Amino acid sequence: MRITGGDFDHPGNNIYVARNHFMGWIDPIESGGSGRAGGAHNGGGNRYNYRLVHFGPNNFRANTTLMLEDILFEDNVISNGETLMTMLMLKTLLCVIMYLSLLKMV
Repeated sequence: MRITGGDFDHPGNNIYVARNHFMGWIDPIESGGSGRAGGAHNGGGNRYNYRLVHFGPNNFRANTTLMLEDILFEDNVISNGETLMTMLMLKTLLCVIMYLSLLKMV
């Protein structure tokens, strides 16, 4: 899951995420596509998903800083990933009853 933000005058706000299971898997496909992580597939049967939950703005416009505010993330399960959750440029994040689990990599 990825939630992006808006500019400082109109940030992404009042976001509620609850009662979800974000569960990664070992990607069996060797590689494909483009990008820093090797595109859509990069596990080769040995690696879990790179990132499962990402709260962070995408600075797609030059000279623009984006942000998120007022996020409630409660009663969620995040498991089986190389990076379970990342957060960038946030104001007021409340995480309640969250279970994080990283299984041993094969």
